[in-house]
Amino acid sequence: YLDSSDVDFIKSDAGYWYKIISTNNGAKVNSIVTISGTVQVLGGEACYELGVRSEELGVNVLTLRLGKRDHTKVLDLALANTHVGDEIWILSPSSLAYGIKGLKNCITSRTPVLYKIKVLKTNEYIGLLVLAVLICACKSENYAQKRKDEQKKFSEYKENRNLEFSRDSAYCFSLPTPWPENLYFETHRGTYIRLISRDGEKRTAENGNTIVLRYRAYDLDGGEYGNNINNREGFIYVYSPDGYTPSIAFIDAASCIRHEDKFEMLVDSKVGTREQTEDVLTVRIYIDDTTITN
Repeated sequence: YLDSSDVDFIKSDAGYWYKIISTNNGAKVNSIVTISGTVQVLGGEACYELGVRSEELGVNVLTLRLGKRDHTKVLDLALANTHVGDEIWILSPSSLAYGIKGLKNCITSRTPVLYKIKVLKTNEYIGLLVLAVLICACKSENYAQKRKDEQKKFSEYKENRNLEFSRDSAYCFSLPTPWPENLYFETHRGTYIRLISRDGEKRTAENGNTIVLRYRAYDLDGGEYGNNINNREGFIYVYSPDGYTPSIAFIDAASCIRHEDKFEMLVDSKVGTREQTEDVLTVRIYIDDTTITN
C-alpha cells in the first residue's frame, strides 16, 4: 500500500505511519482532544465514522483522553503531537488499532487501517482532574469534607437497605430478573449494577459500538438529579473498554449489559460524570431502555 500510495507517509518510531495533510498552526493538543474522522481498510472506502453526532458542529465527534486508550493506541500516539486545525492521515498496523477483535461490520481481525482525522479542539478535562481543580479553587479541606459526607451518606444508605455487593459476575448474571432489590454486582472500578429486566440473549456491547440509554437519576434522598426520558435521541456514547468518556460508570455498565436491558446503577462521584464529580454526590440511575448499535 505504501509503495502504491500517492501520499508521502512518514514512519514513526512507534510503528505507525502518518501524514499531516494540512495545518493552520493552532494550539498544541494537550491531555484531551476532540476529533472528527473516519477509518477504513487499506485501499477501501471509509466504513466507520468516529464518535457521535454533534449538532453544534454538524459532524460526528470523538473526545479522547490521550494515553488512556479511550479508543485505540495509535490515536493516543499519533494525536499527541498534533495541533488544533490539523488534518492528519494515520496508517496503522492492527496491533495498534483493532487487533484480533477487529471492528464489527467494518474491520476484520488483524487488519491494518487508515484513519483520516481532523483535530477540532483541545481542552483540560476538569471532571477527571477534579482533585487538582478543587484544591486550587475550593481548598482541599472543603473537598475532603464533602467527600466524607458523601461516603457517610452512602454507608448509611447501604446499611438501612441491607444492600449486598458481589463481584461474582457469573453468579449475578445467572440469576433470573429482576434481581433481589438489595443485590448489586460491583465492577472492578467500583460501579454498582442491579439488573431489572433482560429479554433473552440479546447482543452485548463491543469496542466502538454506540450505546443509547434512556434514564432517570436521583440522589440518595430521592431528589431528582436529571433524566432524558422525554429526549427523542436519548443519551448517546461510544463504548471503549476501560475508557473514561462519558464516565467510568457508564463504560463499566456497557461491559455488563445487553441490548434492551433495564437496570439500575449506584454511582459514586469518583466514577460519575463531570457534573456529578463536581457535586461530590452519589446518585441512583435507572435505565429504562438500552440500545446497542454498530
